[in-house]
Amino acid sequence: DYNITYCNGCSSCFQLGNCPLDKTDDMPLLRDAVIMADVITVVVPVYGNNIPGIMKSFLDRIISWTHILRLAGKKVIIYVVTQQSGATYVCNYIANVFSLLGAKIIAYGNLTLIDAMAHELCIDEILRKTAHEFVHSVDMNEYHNKKQHELHFANLKKQVKAAEKSGKSSFEINYWIENGLIEHQTFDEYSKCVLEI
Repeated sequence: DYNITYCNGCSSCFQLGNCPLDKTDDMPLLRDAVIMADVITVVVPVYGNNIPGIMKSFLDRIISWTHILRLAGKKVIIYVVTQQSGATYVCNYIANVFSLLGAKIIAYGNLTLIDAMAHELCIDEILRKTAHEFVHSVDMNEYHNKKQHELHFANLKKQVKAAEKSGKSSFEINYWIENGLIEHQTFDEYSKCVLEI
């Protein structure tokens, strides 16, 4: 178990590129693990037709990465487990956030336990069997959010160029310039470049 402090909305991550809460919890370790991963697998239960609080806190603490596409080139698999309902909403929410972070959603799915339990007796066996089938059906070269990436990239690039032209400076603007995002015409072009590094 990891300790993740709730985001307090100070915007330091957007303006300065760091979070003062990092001194109080395990987020630096978790961020590093995400950055080092080739494939990120998100397995999440549904709590009250929504994502669990700990997952929301984690996403809030990396949300500034949506402005710098920090996960460009990373592949993500999302798997949602629920007893009865909420899987579609949770899966879509997580897929949307990871898309805005720049990650490629290569697979997503859900398991509704109440449906599975009508045919099977052992929940552990149901989960093991379903997870195995799901993972072995993934095409690592195809992803589902190409259009969203291109729209997000174009909007961010327009904002960064306007801010740069007006003389504004922030972590985000500097990141776009220093990491060459501003030079690329499309997200696909940029993510291919990231993979070559």
